[in-house]
Amino acid sequence: MLEEIPFRVSTHFQALDVTLANTWDQQRRYLKADIFTLIYFASELWGVKDASEVFFKHVFGSAKPGAHILYIDNDSDIFTHWFDTLAAEVGLEEVQSWSEDARMPSDEQKDVLASYLTHLGWPKMKARVAVRVLQKRQIDT
Repeated sequence: MLEEIPFRVSTHFQALDVTLANTWDQQRRYLKADIFTLIYFASELWGVKDASEVFFKHVFGSAKPGAHILYIDNDSDIFTHWFDTLAAEVGLEEVQSWSEDARMPSDEQKDVLASYLTHLGWPKMKARVAVRVLQKRQIDT
């Protein structure tokens, strides 16, 4: 049986291309979110980082005051420095930040990775990850 939580949860999925402003510049609903999750997003966009910076600055700059941004990605300076620089430019405040080794749980079903055994010799079971929890500044009253 599910336990009740003391707050309302809602989700919204919106298909867009961060490199094409006409797919997101007129959208406003997602900017009302309390939390934005960027899970391996920066590393995926690294190849088009210049074209996607406008989107990130728009979202971070337009998010409602008090909104949180959760960033989890490969702990590589090229990704984290880029993200940290963008966040600082729009005035996001760091709540927490850390890096750690992430490993697949020992009980994780790994047979779906079998095809990588012949290609790589082994599937990658651990990674170094960077985590950032940021918050959009509250408006002073």
